[in-house]
This record gives sequence, C-alpha cells and structure tokens, in this order.
Amino acid sequence: MRENQKHYRDLVENSLDLTFTYDLNAVLLNINLAAARSLGYEPGELVNRNLREFLSPEAGEEADAYFIALRESGASSGFMRLRTKSGETRIWKYTNTVRTGAVEVPIVRGVAHDLTDILQVQKALREGEERLRIAAEVGRMYAWEWDAVRDLVHRSAEFAGILGMDAGEQGSAKDYFTSIHPDDRAGLWALSTSLTPEEPTYRTEYRRFRPDGALLWLEESGRGKFDESGKLVGLVGMTADITERKHAEEKLRVSEERLRLAVKAGRMYAFEWDTETDVILRSEQSAEILNWIDPQPPKPVGNLLAASTHTTARRMSLRRQGLLPTILAIKLHIGCCVLMAV
Repeated sequence: MRENQKHYRDLVENSLDLTFTYDLNAVLLNINLAAARSLGYEPGELVNRNLREFLSPEAGEEADAYFIALRESGASSGFMRLRTKSGETRIWKYTNTVRTGAVEVPIVRGVAHDLTDILQVQKALREGEERLRIAAEVGRMYAWEWDAVRDLVHRSAEFAGILGMDAGEQGSAKDYFTSIHPDDRAGLWALSTSLTPEEPTYRTEYRRFRPDGALLWLEESGRGKFDESGKLVGLVGMTADITERKHAEEKLRVSEERLRLAVKAGRMYAFEWDTETDVILRSEQSAEILNWIDPQPPKPVGNLLAASTHTTARRMSLRRQGLLPTILAIKLHIGCCVLMAV
C-alpha cells in the first residue's frame, strides 16, 4: 500500500497536467512541478502561499465569483488568469472540486491545462486572417480551392463582389470556365490541369465575363494537389482583379504611340546630356534627323556634337544655358545643315 502511494505521488508530481490542492481560504497545500514551472517557480516556493497572490489583477471579480461558486456547489470549472514570477500572464483552463470526505478540513483539488500558447496562436491566426481579408478586399482578390475529383470549387467571400456572383454561389470549374473569354479558355484549362509534382505551380492572366457583361482581366496563381501516384486531385490558389491595371496600361500604350507618331511627324527627338561625363543619350529618331548613330556603349560625345553646331548658334546656346529655346544649326555628316530648336 505504501509503495502504491509512492508511485501515485510520483505520477502526480511529474505529470504534464497541472495539479494542485488548496484549502477554502485559497492557501496552496500542494502543487506539482508542471504547474509551478508554468508560473516560473519551483513547487517549494508556492506551498503555503495564497492563490490570490498569483491571480492576474484583472481577474479580481472573476476570482470572487469563483470562490463563492466553489463553496456553494463544491465544484467549478473555467479559465483562470495567473501572473508568473516574471510578471507575464498565463491562462489556465481548470476543473476544481472540493473534497470533504475522509479529511479533517475541506480541500480543493485542482487539475488544469495551460492554454496560453494555444490561445496566442489562435489569436495570431485570427489577426492574420483579418489582415488577409482586408488585403484581399483592398487588392480585389480572393482565395479558392478546387476539388478535381468532385469538380467542386470553394472560394473566399471576396469573390462575389469581383465576379458579380451571389455570395453563396460556389459551383464547379465547368461552370466557371463557361464565362472565360473564348480566346483564353483552352489555354487556361491546359495550363491548370497539366501540373505535375515536379512543376506544381502556375501563374497567368486571362479574361472573364461578369453576369452583367462586363469584361474582367484576372491574374491567377495556383498550386496543384496530388495523390500518392502523382495524379492531380485539386488546386489551391489566389485570383486578383487586374482590370483597372490593364486599362491603365492600355491608356499608357496609346499615349506613348501618339507621342511616337507626333515626334516622328514633327521630326523631333529627346535627349539627355550629362555634362560631367559628356555622355548624351538620345531617342532613336536622332539617327534619322542627324544621320548620327550613338556609340554603344555610350561614350563622351557631347563636345563632339557641339563641334558640329554652327559657331553663332553654339555661343547663343551656351550663353542661354538651356533656360530658353534656342535655334541651332548643326552640320550633318553628309555635309549639309539642319536647324533645330532646343
């Protein structure tokens, strides 16, 4: 019997569960190693001290309610905030019962688990999910997952506003592809379904029609999921609405083309002269106008070009220091002159 008690005591004291006993005045009678070290102490430092000393300051009202419930019902369970030796807060989930039989004075038996790390991870995950949700809303993107075996697609809530669909409408890949632009449909399907364990990812852009007829530009990144034999069984990915970016790129392309045509029609070219290195960089139109091909890589030719400028115009240009337009007469390599405004 005594040997069994010794083994039982060793089991309790070295258990990973947090075990402790205290009287109804909250004076600790016993505490195992795991519980003590959860608070940064050794067991001997805690015995005969009042449990209230270790309660977190904000747990005051909760503690009063706990002790009242314990006295009235003989049992209590819930969460307890305790302060460690270093001042940090740990959160225990406890189940405590009052023992009255075979003892002179009632004692409280407690078993707890330290959930602090788990709760912190859960909080970090919630915050990360919230940041991702906000980023998805601002960046107009949504996450999705495709089960290839059942042809089911699950999307995050942001998809509804982007694709113009009902929030509860998930659907299948077959349904989704019916609204993809005909010129992009076959290429996207081939790309997304030809992934292998060796090359499991893809990134592409394609066009898709909303139910209201508006044409979207979408950028999609996906990663394949494979079974043990290497067969593609699904995809996970992100899709972003890049319609505004595509419209801006098209406006810029049109603007640049208009500028190119205007420069060509007006026989103009752009240039940049670094006076410290004497290197001039010019747009390609300069070759046609000046019959001059810049060396590659660029070399100091600023003074060489200046030497080709008519003497009077050269003095005028230097005097003005580029602050006002100047008409230059430049001698071409073929022997004639061209008048230029700079």
